Amino acid sequence: MGINYLTVLRIAGFSAGITGIAILPSLAVSFLCAEYDAAARLAPCAAVLILAALLGFRFSAPGFSALLHPGAAHLHALREHAEPGPRAVILLSVLWWLFSSVFGAVPYLACGLFEHAADAFFESVSGFTTTGATLIGDVEALPRSLLLWRSTTGWLGGLEILFVAAVLIPFAAGAHPHPAHAETAAGLPERPFSKNSGSGRMLLAIYSALTLLLFLLLSPGMKPFDALIHSMGTISTGGFSNFNDGAAHFSGTSAAWILTVFMMLAALSSMQYFRMLSRRWGAFVQDAEMRYFLAMACVAAILLSLSLHFAPSAMRPARSAGSAFFEAAATLSTTGYSVADYDLWPTFCQATLFLLMFVGGCSASPAGGMKVFRIVILFKLIHRNISLRLHPNAVVPIKFDGKTPGADWVSAVAGHALLYIAVFFSGTLLLSLDGADMLSSLSGVAACMGNIGPGFAQVGPGDGYTVFSAGAKLLLSLLMIAGRLELTAAVMLLTPLYWSGRK
Repeated sequence: MGINYLTVLRIAGFSAGITGIAILPSLAVSFLCAEYDAAARLAPCAAVLILAALLGFRFSAPGFSALLHPGAAHLHALREHAEPGPRAVILLSVLWWLFSSVFGAVPYLACGLFEHAADAFFESVSGFTTTGATLIGDVEALPRSLLLWRSTTGWLGGLEILFVAAVLIPFAAGAHPHPAHAETAAGLPERPFSKNSGSGRMLLAIYSALTLLLFLLLSPGMKPFDALIHSMGTISTGGFSNFNDGAAHFSGTSAAWILTVFMMLAALSSMQYFRMLSRRWGAFVQDAEMRYFLAMACVAAILLSLSLHFAPSAMRPARSAGSAFFEAAATLSTTGYSVADYDLWPTFCQATLFLLMFVGGCSASPAGGMKVFRIVILFKLIHRNISLRLHPNAVVPIKFDGKTPGADWVSAVAGHALLYIAVFFSGTLLLSLDGADMLSSLSGVAACMGNIGPGFAQVGPGDGYTVFSAGAKLLLSLLMIAGRLELTAAVMLLTPLYWSGRK
């Protein structure tokens, strides 16, 4: 498979243009809040990026107006690709996140937030991959324009992964997608989003409506800017907060419960919202992945609550339940918010949260992790293997959502799980070379691969990732991108088979 350099230029142009346009709200805030120093630094960034996009469009793209359509860069590149298909999706998606992260780091460097490019790149990657890991020590000391920019990168990243999962993959895969490229529950045939540009606008409308609804619900108990930052961080599952103590700033208030509910809503599949809009309530309620997701969250929250209540430093029932449900939702949805320092919780609670890091949310959602449908299929595969050992002649099909996935889909799920474990342990070994303790290395890699953010010990809530060297931050940045791309797609690019062009 040869590299189409015009396609690379096109993706770079769109990334630069969208990044430049996304800076404009932050630039407006800098003027409104009299942050003239930040304005003087942000304005050239936006101008240069938009100019670079215009120059790129002059030679390789259909026009500047295409920037206003979510995912237009991907769709246009695929339409003109010699052989549009999963290979193109993988390459375009990797290029998109790399270019977006590089361009998104420019405002941090221009405003002097970071001295080193590796730090700015890490922060930008964390935003666009909705990971929530941060190197910012004193968030409250930042100008509002930079706080909004950090939140904007996460919000755009959440929208982008929705577009890739629900629109771009079906567009490229045609009628028979390969399971290795899909992020739909068990690869089942339902496709609520069509291949036209209206699908992108529908996703944008749903995504924006959820953000606006959460903003309106949070506004009575928060300042408007605080409500905006936390609305964007919740719906994108990016988990960024403009307070040093994060969501703990609202612990014990109604805002914490509102955030809990919307973290769960953000981690639901975008297909579920399509079903609601089309009034297919039966399909909505019967969705197996959603039911498993909610069951996992409830069971985890109950276990956490009981452990906190019966711990030596027992919490009151109401407080333990509130903290437990919030942390279960934050970890399972990979939002990464925290209302308590769970490093001080009982070991059982920490182990439960650590396991939830690997699960993640539902397919075709902004949430990271392995995804609920894969975890469920893995357990069903284990159950089938045990049943066949006991009854060798039995026929034990694996069913999900009332359907029987093909053998290739089950094999793809198992392969993804093995690859996830292999990359997790490899990343942990490499990160341990930086001198971090075992728990920090394990949880740091798990949190970055799962696009969660905070881990335990040195990378726990409120600590950040400043303890690592530039090389370790680059490793974690690559793990964030790999996790955001469903891992298999990112690893494919490293294989000679991908570049050989063989089918």
